[in-house]
Amino acid sequence: MKIDFRLIAATNRNLAFEVKEGRFREDLFYRIQGFLIHLPPLNERGDDIILLAKSFLTEFCKNNKMDPFTISKEACKFMLEYSWPGNIRELKAVIERASLMAENNTITVEDLTFVTA
Repeated sequence: MKIDFRLIAATNRNLAFEVKEGRFREDLFYRIQGFLIHLPPLNERGDDIILLAKSFLTEFCKNNKMDPFTISKEACKFMLEYSWPGNIRELKAVIERASLMAENNTITVEDLTFVTA
């Protein structure tokens, strides 16, 4: 039976390097390596961090029937300077927790300080 499908895979590893080191099957690498899209880590994406944070915040507020929130300029600066080792999943979790801690519907640096703990 002939089928037509698309496979989309994501990894945080350099698969070409993994093949070279013998930790990933070469035949599988060449089968899945059709079209590569490199997405830089969150800490290299500049203002995308703020756009994503605002999007996560809007979605979280809507899903939890909360009034809309804003993010202070200082909190934005803090987020831009943070290294985000957990990448986008960490950003989403931080925004959700900060929105629960924030007063007056504004996320401040104080709401984000637990990030570095």
